[in-house]
Amino acid sequence: VSTQSTWASKVKSNIIQVADERRKSNMYKLYNLTPRQLKSSPIFKLWTDDALNRVIAIAKPTVFHEGAILLTEGKMDDRGYFLARGKIRIESIGFESTIIHPTSMFGECTLLFLEPSPITATSISTTEVWELNRKEFTELAIGEPSLFLHSKAIANSNRSWRLPRPAPQDLIEWGILPPELHNDLTLLKHLQAQLIPRVYDSSSMIVDFDDKCLDIFFLQQGEVRTAWTTYNEGDCIGVYEVLREQQAWSNSFKAVRRCHCWILTKDSLWEAIEKSTAANQSLFAEYRYLVSMRNDVIFPTNSAHKNSKKKIKL
Repeated sequence: VSTQSTWASKVKSNIIQVADERRKSNMYKLYNLTPRQLKSSPIFKLWTDDALNRVIAIAKPTVFHEGAILLTEGKMDDRGYFLARGKIRIESIGFESTIIHPTSMFGECTLLFLEPSPITATSISTTEVWELNRKEFTELAIGEPSLFLHSKAIANSNRSWRLPRPAPQDLIEWGILPPELHNDLTLLKHLQAQLIPRVYDSSSMIVDFDDKCLDIFFLQQGEVRTAWTTYNEGDCIGVYEVLREQQAWSNSFKAVRRCHCWILTKDSLWEAIEKSTAANQSLFAEYRYLVSMRNDVIFPTNSAHKNSKKKIKL
């Protein structure tokens, strides 16, 4: 009985393998990948048809069955996929799962960057995909440097909205508000809602010398350098320049490794503080005076382990 069972299992496996090979062959006829389909993905939107045809040439037809895991969140991978037939469940910790359908692309981050997958992708039916390998794709994309960088920028922009939003308390820890406003929950929540997420890839310029000073950057993860200073997780960039209403940056700020930032615009900060202190104009005037007179910006926080002060690097 055991021998018969083993034989039957091998026969079944061979039948499935033959069927899968046939599906792969038929993909070239029934679900042929085209530049127009690839352009439906934001990372390929600006690519030329000629460049996309070279991408198509390295795409491999692949078949997965129900329950197969194509990508696992937190694990290294080197593939991206274009879904030709079937359904894929996309999951990520802290987010609702979604089901994607044919002509959708997934795994862009593992295709573009050497990093763990930010998602888990599971086949919920027999699925046919076009598979792209990162090494082959990178070798091809190096010949299109501007398009390659644009694709990375789009991927970073898309995932920036997945960053965990700082809590209102973090605004106090960053030291941009005077103690008199620490208990103004309406102000804190308003400023929290105004924060804009941004991801910068390694070697990206965050701000360049002589750019206008319009934003404060809160570094949630990563490392930024100027010619004289290094900024790490938890540091703020631009507080001095923005609060002093400096017209242009006197340094260039460059990401040494991928940076997760939250940006607060100068207009949002001043408008919120002015509105919050409307009933106390002397407080607003004192705040502006302290900013204009001090060589650095230091406001007390509630962090006892930091000597009750948060220093902002200038």
